Amino acid sequence: MRTTIRRRHLPAQAAFIDSGAPELMFSGAFGAGKTRALCDKIVKLSLECPGNRGLLCRKTEVSVRATTLRTLLDGDGTLPPALLPEYIAEHRRTDRTVTLVNGSEIIYGGMFGAGKGWINSLNLGWAAADQAEELELDDWQLLQGRLRLDAVPLRQVFGACNPRHPGHWIYQRFFIDRPPGAQVFNANTHDNPHLPADYRARLQTFTGPFYERFVLGKWVGLEGLVYDNFDPLVHVIEPFPLDPAWRRWRSIDFGYVNPFVCLWACEVGAQGAVPEGSIVVYRELYMSRRRVAEMAEQIAQLSEGERCAATFADHDAADRAELLAHGIGTAPAHKEITVGLQTVRAWLGGDGAAPRLYFFCDALVERDARLTTDPVTGGKRYAPTCTAEEFSFYRWPAQGDGKPLKEYPLKVHDHGMDALRYLLMGIEHGGGAFVEARGTQQGSRWKRRF
Repeated sequence: MRTTIRRRHLPAQAAFIDSGAPELMFSGAFGAGKTRALCDKIVKLSLECPGNRGLLCRKTEVSVRATTLRTLLDGDGTLPPALLPEYIAEHRRTDRTVTLVNGSEIIYGGMFGAGKGWINSLNLGWAAADQAEELELDDWQLLQGRLRLDAVPLRQVFGACNPRHPGHWIYQRFFIDRPPGAQVFNANTHDNPHLPADYRARLQTFTGPFYERFVLGKWVGLEGLVYDNFDPLVHVIEPFPLDPAWRRWRSIDFGYVNPFVCLWACEVGAQGAVPEGSIVVYRELYMSRRRVAEMAEQIAQLSEGERCAATFADHDAADRAELLAHGIGTAPAHKEITVGLQTVRAWLGGDGAAPRLYFFCDALVERDARLTTDPVTGGKRYAPTCTAEEFSFYRWPAQGDGKPLKEYPLKVHDHGMDALRYLLMGIEHGGGAFVEARGTQQGSRWKRRF
């Protein structure tokens, strides 16, 4: 008897199924084949490792029985079941357990309803969550805590989800934070050539953010994002070596109750992993409730051995003097908001223009645990903990109902946005003069200031 099943998969499906990363998410639009990929991965892990035990779950047991379990055991449309009957030794419905002929077990159930206590006693080799966007981060971590079956060589937690708003924990964890071992695969409706023509035509009637979410597979808010051309799959990248000769800058937005933000940026040369002339933010401090003196010491330590052409900072004279006392001279930032917003948007690219701004996924030096809940909303909403996360919160004020049109974004979750604006405005207004004009009168003036 065969011990594996080989089917033709779409590229994103195949990569997801074959990945050995300990933590996986398949994020995709309608019709992208997410549930099928999830079930085929379950079958692969169960058949290739006799004696394996895993959990298939959704938010409720009713939903997992009505959807995912049908794809696994009964088939989906014209497709046969992911787990063929010849591999099943027994299906005990009262125990929610499918036992395979090689001794592997597939347990299924809901995270809610009857409670999660039954999950706490499980020893698993894998855990799979369909429609993972319905779960909370605590549920995901609970599943991770069950991966302790020592009889198997590989233990994985994986999920399939539809995009939601960028403040959702899945977006923050897999697209922005990217903890070690976490991997995300993204697919859209157009990637699946097997969908019926009338289904495709129906989805083409979607408009705006609904089209972006459910056809293009993008994690977008429903309205009002200032930088709606920011895409973490494009702009948040894996780190690569930076030549010490490449020009560098720092940019600072002061804060205490609100975060103090310092960005380190580098202009990439000819041998970089992104186009020459691009700016990459390679290091970041984003910390609340620390005095400027403490932050200054940390900035100086982190910058040791590096040569910055300029450090742009907010205009607070006392805070700039504190930085100077620690050897960090600053230039007052260009704070024009409207021009600055247009400048950042242009560096992000889009509308036919290539991006020229990137963020290393490991740029954040230290995560501020105080910021994982938002005091503005009573701790009920995720708050950004780095500049890349702020893009999904930085919004225009709501209009309508007689409210006047406002040209400036809301002053909420914008401290990294301000530092980024100072950075790019400073670069465009001669921030590289110190490096480029050493020995000239202009270069000497920059040297004294910075």
